[in-house]
Amino acid sequence: MTGTGQASPVLEVTELRRRFGGIVAVDGVSFDVARQDVLGIIGPNGSGKSTLFNLLTGALPPHGGRIRHEGRDITGWKAHRVARAGVGRTFQIPALFVNMTVRENLYAAATHGDWKAVPGRADEVLELLTLGHVAGTPAGSLSGGQQRLLEFGRVLMRDPSLVLLDEVTAGVHPNLRAVILDAVQRLREQGTTFLVIEHDMELVRTVCRRVLVMDAGRVVADGTFAEIASDPQVMEAYLGVPAE
Repeated sequence: MTGTGQASPVLEVTELRRRFGGIVAVDGVSFDVARQDVLGIIGPNGSGKSTLFNLLTGALPPHGGRIRHEGRDITGWKAHRVARAGVGRTFQIPALFVNMTVRENLYAAATHGDWKAVPGRADEVLELLTLGHVAGTPAGSLSGGQQRLLEFGRVLMRDPSLVLLDEVTAGVHPNLRAVILDAVQRLREQGTTFLVIEHDMELVRTVCRRVLVMDAGRVVADGTFAEIASDPQVMEAYLGVPAE
């Protein structure tokens, strides 16, 4: 199963599993993501979406299955190693250095590589996310939406090939939401691949070229937004309507 039929997916997930005691949070999940795809991952609360992100980024080790990024097996790698391999991730609650400025937060995210290039990269990120006017402002003084923008920017400082966005627009002002969506579209055109956890179905419909629906740790539907919107298993997952 591939995202757009390309021969070499950026991400390949095969029979991924994770349990917590007697609860199976991720139960044999498999999917591929093609380069420059924007894959939405939706499902009711407790369906395994965030646990899946934790597995893909090394925050949790899997109990079974395989994860390949850019053709390399990264199963069970620690989070810092996964990040250095080119996988970035935002969190539902931004983890910023609140007493440091916006620019300093961006610098701090560039923990390896060409330090001479860091100021220029920070300038690019500030422009992309329209944060230039608050570059000298402490992160703790930003609005909630601006803090989400800054966390997104910290991920981009590493220039990752794959970015996982965990409800990045939740509670964000419509103007800042538009900035985030525009950035995703522009970065995708430049070669970045995205996985997006979202509850905002309009955002999923607008941005995601393909959608996975999870329920009880499993993928129950996979297709375009139009396809999944008419899938009876999706109705069952969200509304409790039995699939025929």
